[in-house]
Formats: sequence, C-alpha cells, structure tokens
Amino acid sequence: MCAFPRLPETISKQDRPDQPNARVKFTESELTDTVVVDSEGYVVGKIDSLRIEPEEIFIKLYGIEKAKRQVIDKEALTDRFTKLVPVKKSTFETRPRSIDIDKIVREQLGLNSNEPVTDEQIARYAESIGLSIPYTVQEQEARIDKGSIPWALVDRVGSSDFGRCVILKEPYEARRRGIEVRDTVPYRSKKELEGKLIVDFEAKPVGTALEILIGITHGILVRKESYKQEESIDLDKLRRGLIPSRFRDFDDFKKKVGKDLGKKAVGIAEISAWCKRNNISLPVKRQTRVVADFEFSVDWTDIAKIGDVIILSKTIEELAQGQMSQKNLELIIK
Repeated sequence: MCAFPRLPETISKQDRPDQPNARVKFTESELTDTVVVDSEGYVVGKIDSLRIEPEEIFIKLYGIEKAKRQVIDKEALTDRFTKLVPVKKSTFETRPRSIDIDKIVREQLGLNSNEPVTDEQIARYAESIGLSIPYTVQEQEARIDKGSIPWALVDRVGSSDFGRCVILKEPYEARRRGIEVRDTVPYRSKKELEGKLIVDFEAKPVGTALEILIGITHGILVRKESYKQEESIDLDKLRRGLIPSRFRDFDDFKKKVGKDLGKKAVGIAEISAWCKRNNISLPVKRQTRVVADFEFSVDWTDIAKIGDVIILSKTIEELAQGQMSQKNLELIIK
C-alpha cells in the first residue's frame, strides 16, 4: 500500500485560475455514457446524447434500474423435452445426450443455422407440441430516461484511464432527493464507503474506496483502477462455425482436438494450436476489464464531498507528487 503523508491545505477553485480540465474538449461520442454527478457527489445519470440548440446545449440523461423479469427456464424445459422425446444412447455412452433446444426449434421453424433463437420462438414451439413452459425469475437491468439538463450547469469534465466524469456546479440531485447540503464531510463507516467511485478535484475517475483508515489523521483506503482492453478467442463463435457442420457437439470437437494433438486435457491453448494447424481462423472477441493497479491512502481532509461518488478536494497529481516512486507516479497520473 502506498500511503500519502499529509499534504498542504486544499487550494479552492477560486484560487486555481489555470485549471487544465477547463481547456479539455471532447467529441459527443466520447461523452456518451459518461457519469454525471452533482456538486455533492450524487449521481444525476449518464450521458445519452447532446441536444444542440442555437443558444444552448442540453445533456440528455439516462439511468439504469434493476428489475425482476420472468424468463424461460431453459434447463427445466430441456428436461421436459428429453422426457417427451427420448434420445438414443450410444454404445459408448453411460447416459443419453442432452437435447439442444435451440437446434430443434431452429429446424422445426425453418430458421437459418446462424440465426439466433428467441425465447418467444422456443415457447411457441413447446406449446405446439403440448409442453407447458417453465419460467424462472431473473434480475435484469433496464435503461430509463432521466430527462435533460443545460450544459451551463457543468462545472468540470475529467477523463482518465478509468473513464470520464462530469461534475455539476449545483447540488442538483441532492435537492431532488431532499438531501441536506453540508459544508463539512462527516465520517463514514466502511459499509457506507466500500465500492464507491472516487473522482479527483478535476473530475478524473481514480478508482474505488475500500475502507476507512483510523490514525492520528483519519482517511480512506483507495484502490487505483484502470480499464484494460483484452483479446481472447471467441469460443461461442468458433462453436457456431464448427457445430453442427463439422462436429456433432463441443465434446466431439474436443475429442478430435485431443486425439490429433495427443493430449488428454484440451483447453484454449490446444484448441488454438489445432485451429492453426488446420488453417481455421480463430474468431477473436475484445473485452474491457477493470485492473487494480495499487492501493493508497487519502486523508479525510482531502475529501470534498461524499455522495454516491466520493469527490476529492485535490487532483490525483497533487496527492501523488513527491510521495511515491516515479513508476507509481506515472501509473497514477496517466
């Protein structure tokens, strides 16, 4: 853990005539999905789009709500299909093969082999052969409209390798929720802090809060985080390309790979080697994941506001300057 000793008192916004983020400009697409928080650190929403009028620019916002929804229980439905249409057992198998519901429905409805099968199509076919549909409840995210606000309310826009954030000039969301606006930052427990996004004075996302630190001066433990782009083999796409055109199922494919390479265990490395040997192009998927760079502490006096988001009263560069190795300094300010 990298601990920062107490730094000089916070410089107020009024005493910062040359704020770097005031000169930063973004395209509309770069601002899409950026989180917008009010001056108290409460999330107003995320940017959906901008509406540009002759005299003003407006931010159209959206939010995400979790809702419970009934969906088809495919596992239970597979069991019902299996009982209705017994599958023959191979001489070498100790149990019958499971039914591929998507494949059956695709064939019965005359769909293209690459066309995805919807729950509605599965339900329609199951009911046509006299099967009742089992359902299960899943929690899903729904996007909701949160209205628009004028760009004139924006105070700061920050960007880092952990995303972007917009901070408003006013306690817009705090007022809407009826939350009291306070000049001081009261102490909070680990339960109240853990997992909150932390942004610095210039609205640059830094990472997440881990817990409160108690000492001569109190503070919070912060995990510096960043987004990393990764490439990996898209096994689902590879399956669709090889099954059922060349192999009966994925187990059949793995057996072939193991036999050709003389391997008992078949994983990603073996599949990759086999595909290259057979001149089969490997489909690639790109994913973004959160990486924990390191942990460091922030004095409680360097916290400006705690709402849904923790806003620091200093920039991350100011907190890091002179307190860390050059390597970590480069990591934290990039």
